[in-house]
Amino acid sequence: MDGFPWMLEARRLAERRELLVPNLYLAGHILSHRPWSFYMTEVDSPESARRLVREQVAAGCDFIKIHNSMPEPLFSAIVETAAEARVDVAGHIPNEIPIADAIAAGFHTNEHFKGYIFDETLEITDQDYVEATRDSAMWHTPTFTTYHDHLRGEASRELADAEGGLPLVPRWMRRMWAEQAAQKVDRLTELRQSVYPKSRTLFSRIRPLTDRFLAGTDTGTYAYLVPGYALQEEIRIFEDLGMSPAEALATATVNPARAFGQSDRFGTVEPGKRADFVLLEASPLESSAHLSEIAGVGVRGVFLDRDRLAEVRARLAAIFSD
Repeated sequence: MDGFPWMLEARRLAERRELLVPNLYLAGHILSHRPWSFYMTEVDSPESARRLVREQVAAGCDFIKIHNSMPEPLFSAIVETAAEARVDVAGHIPNEIPIADAIAAGFHTNEHFKGYIFDETLEITDQDYVEATRDSAMWHTPTFTTYHDHLRGEASRELADAEGGLPLVPRWMRRMWAEQAAQKVDRLTELRQSVYPKSRTLFSRIRPLTDRFLAGTDTGTYAYLVPGYALQEEIRIFEDLGMSPAEALATATVNPARAFGQSDRFGTVEPGKRADFVLLEASPLESSAHLSEIAGVGVRGVFLDRDRLAEVRARLAAIFSD
């Protein structure tokens, strides 16, 4: 969701089967009217908005990512230029743009319920988001698991290591997480802790209106989110919120394929599709809890059995302990 040039090179290596990594679908570098350090590129005029979109598309980015601040003239310039280039615009519905206007403009995926939860107050918006969302084509990526970042104390560490995932996190990052877990709970942290229950409330209100939900985690950005394990938890949260196991599983399989317009390439296990799959010991259609019972993984036709996965895990743990 925040693309850098080295990621484009990693994607090329993966496509040539020279690098074994997940399939990469990349946004350009995040666009924002109020930039944040190296993490974003500043958009200060409609002209710069159009130029940046064209540059990112020319570089090979799959879609355009917008952050919290983007006044209407700049937002329109981005959306219109992206539409001309036939790429989607995704990310955060900006503070300056009403939800209904973003949906009408073709905003493709909305991350973290941004816009529904107003970023400057972290309160649920007073806009009529129910009517705006009804029958809309926009996808929603709630990223429920980001609540890990706002926990403090021993609960943070216990949660992250519940399934033995911490050895797969670099030691420097674990140290940084431990420092954050030791911080006192101030007023801002309390407010941030309220986002998770608000997100659950929004999901319950929006779910009768649409089936367009995607499993996302923001792994790598927030504390105590371990890659892979966080995705499994996100799917389990969907089930806990009332989805059937099949519906919850679809948020990480069928739905992403639909959202990318690539249902003919991946999302289900069928002859002729890209061989990306997880082989489990028990059916995830009985319970998403079975997602942790992994017997093997297929990545673009390369199959890693249990022993090979254990070897990869051990090598990663050794690297990250240094």
